Amino acid sequence: MMSARASRLQKALGLMLPMLIGMAGASVIDFGSVAVSQTVSDRKAEADRLLKQGNQQFQTSNYEAALQFYQQALTVYGEIREHNGEAIALNNLGITYHFLSDYNKAINSYRQALFIFQQAKNRNGEANALSNLGMTYHSLSDYNKAINFFQQALFIFQQAKDRNGEAGALMSLGIACFSLSDYNKAIIYYNQALPIFRQTKDRNGEASALTNLGNAYFFLSGYSKATTYEKFLPTFQQIKDRDKAITYYDQALPIFRQTKDLNGEAGVLTNLGSAYASLSEYDKAIIYHQQALLTFQWLKNRNSEAMALGNLGNVYLLISDYSKAITYYQQALSIFRGVRDRDSEAKVLSNIGFSLKAQKQLELGIIFYKQSIIVFESIRKGLQLSQEQQKSYIDGISHNYRNLADLLLQKNRILEAQQVLEL
Repeated sequence: MMSARASRLQKALGLMLPMLIGMAGASVIDFGSVAVSQTVSDRKAEADRLLKQGNQQFQTSNYEAALQFYQQALTVYGEIREHNGEAIALNNLGITYHFLSDYNKAINSYRQALFIFQQAKNRNGEANALSNLGMTYHSLSDYNKAINFFQQALFIFQQAKDRNGEAGALMSLGIACFSLSDYNKAIIYYNQALPIFRQTKDRNGEASALTNLGNAYFFLSGYSKATTYEKFLPTFQQIKDRDKAITYYDQALPIFRQTKDLNGEAGVLTNLGSAYASLSEYDKAIIYHQQALLTFQWLKNRNSEAMALGNLGNVYLLISDYSKAITYYQQALSIFRGVRDRDSEAKVLSNIGFSLKAQKQLELGIIFYKQSIIVFESIRKGLQLSQEQQKSYIDGISHNYRNLADLLLQKNRILEAQQVLEL
């Protein structure tokens, strides 16, 4: 059970929570090795070549170049009335726009592709377009609309007896329900996907389903949403849920290792570190976060490397090793600034401020908290959110403002404290 002191610290930490793995869909479509009629015109061959070049650019993350090739392919397919090619080019344009976070253009492209697939009675293409629409609406946090599209895709995959597509749609539904905090329903979908992945010998799909089951039980335990000491005292059932989460992570980890999926492996290691930290098993938490850190460093995934460093800082803060916590936070801070992750930068600055406060270095703590607030204010003013979303964002960061005000009051800087609380 978490100690009283640790529970009081937790709100300042922003411990990295489990990573969701394996939403289905979003792979570019190719003509592959399908036989082509001898009478195919040179124009169609040109369009096919442009499509393949777009796919090659996409696979190497050259998204702007991929867009150009897909647009050119789309134009040629349209001129020769090759509707299947049009739909494929539109689908691939949608995926590329999605990766560029241009979600409105992605949706427009997917809808055009969907219409053509439906007209041609291409059920597989239709299901893929529906899945991709679901993914884009999920990225826009419109989870109910995402679920609607995933359910339509699931129905088609089931009718077509496409087991891989069915499992992918079930996973996507689980992730969407998870995003709505409907963890029990997410568990139902993941449990339906898991045996299909096993039947089709999709080891990565199996590991992803196990990981997401672990995530759902971890969040079901209430740990991720705890904000007060009383809420941090886990019930017997909550401890069982966290143990169950670890059981699923332990099953997923060797599969990711066998399939040499280093990103999946690092994600599960992170999740295990978070789970053990929630159970106050800090030595184990440190071991798993260190393993995750090494893997992210090997992958040259700078943002995730910084997250792992931050997680290690959090654990050392929980065990009152403030100097070591600050060392890890400072390493994380440097990377977050380098990759321009402003939100994480602000959180780490706040955690350094908290650590300095714990060391009775109040003036230094004030400096770091002030830097944190400056970044949070910059983010808040740049966001175009509804009033409800603004309130939710402010509620999530308000403890940083209160902590700074508390430090200022301890130094008898009353006016400054009032100004902070009025922000």
